[in-house]
Amino acid sequence: MADENANRILSRMLERLFAAIVNGPSLNCRPHNSRQRVDLSQLDRLGDIAPVQVLRDLLSEAGQARITGRVESVSLPPDTQPTDEQRAAIDAFNAQKSLLNKLRIVAEEAKTYEDDTGVYVLNVGFPLLCMPSGAMGLTRRVMAPITFMPVALVVKAGASPSVELACKADEVDRVKPNEALLAWLAQQTGGAEAELFEDEDGTQPWREIAEVAGHVATVLGMTPPDWLGGEQWSDALQLAAAPRHDELDGRPTIVPAAVLGLFPLSNQGLLRDMKAMVNGEAPTDGPVSSFIHAGVSFDDAPATDYEHDTASGQRRRRDVQGERFVALADPCQSRAVALARE
Repeated sequence: MADENANRILSRMLERLFAAIVNGPSLNCRPHNSRQRVDLSQLDRLGDIAPVQVLRDLLSEAGQARITGRVESVSLPPDTQPTDEQRAAIDAFNAQKSLLNKLRIVAEEAKTYEDDTGVYVLNVGFPLLCMPSGAMGLTRRVMAPITFMPVALVVKAGASPSVELACKADEVDRVKPNEALLAWLAQQTGGAEAELFEDEDGTQPWREIAEVAGHVATVLGMTPPDWLGGEQWSDALQLAAAPRHDELDGRPTIVPAAVLGLFPLSNQGLLRDMKAMVNGEAPTDGPVSSFIHAGVSFDDAPATDYEHDTASGQRRRRDVQGERFVALADPCQSRAVALARE
C-alpha cells in the first residue's frame, strides 16, 4: 500500500512538472506578446536580406548572418503634411527602429540571465509545432519550437545599424531537439521517446532538424510537410510568420517559422529523474540522486585546482569537487556558499 501511495505521489508530481513545462516558453514561445522573444520573419523590417536567408546562413558551414538596417529616416519641413508615400516611409523607419530596440533588449536580457544563473538560453527555435486549444484535449494552445540553435546576438547602432547572428562558437552540436516538447508528447500520447539522429560534429544541422520534426509529425499522426524532407536544405522552404491564436485551423501543424529569444530549459534533469522513479527505476545521477544519496558526484573523478590565498599570499589546494552544487550558481553565489561552509 505504501508503494502504491508513493507512486501516486510521484505521478502527481510528474503531472505538475509537465503542467509547468506547458506554461513555459519551450512549449509556449509567444513571440507576439513577449519582450524576450521575437519572430525571425520580422527581420524583413530592416530592408536587407530575407529572413529565410538569415536562417539558411545560420545553418550553413559559416554559421553566421549579418543584416544591415537599410531603411532611412525621412525629414520633412516643419508644418508639412506628409504624402502617403512619405507616411509609408516614416512608418517603415519606425518599424525598423522598434525592431532594433527589441533585439537589443533580447541581447541584454540573455546576458543578464547568463550572469545570474550561468546558463546560456539565447536560441533560434525552428520550426514551430502549433496546436490550438482543444486539440488532444488541450485547454490552451501550444506553440513550441521543435529544435533549438544556440546563437550569439549583437546589435550595433550608428548611421548604418546592423544585427549580427552567429551559432555559439563553443557549441559543437549546433542543433538541439526541444527535450521538453519530446517529453511532453511522449506523456500525452503514451509513447516512448525515440532515439533520434544527433549531429555531434555539427556538419548536418538540417538533417537533425528534419529527423526531429519528422518524429514529431509521426507521433501526432501527421504527414511531414514537403519542405522538411531530405538531408539538405529545401529550396521550397519559405520562412513564415508565427501564427497568432486566431489563425490556427483546429489541427496540429508544423509551421516553417522561427523565433529568436530566451528559452530557459528548466527542470529537464528533474523531469527525467521523476519519470524514472514513476517507472520503478532508481535514479543513478541527476538532481534527485544528489539529494537522496550521500557522496554523489556529478563527475566520474574529483577535479582539483589551485587558487591564490589572499590572506597568506600563498597558493592553496582548491576543492573543486566541493563546489559542485545541486543547481547552477554564479561566482558570487559560489563564494557565498563557500563562506557559509567555513
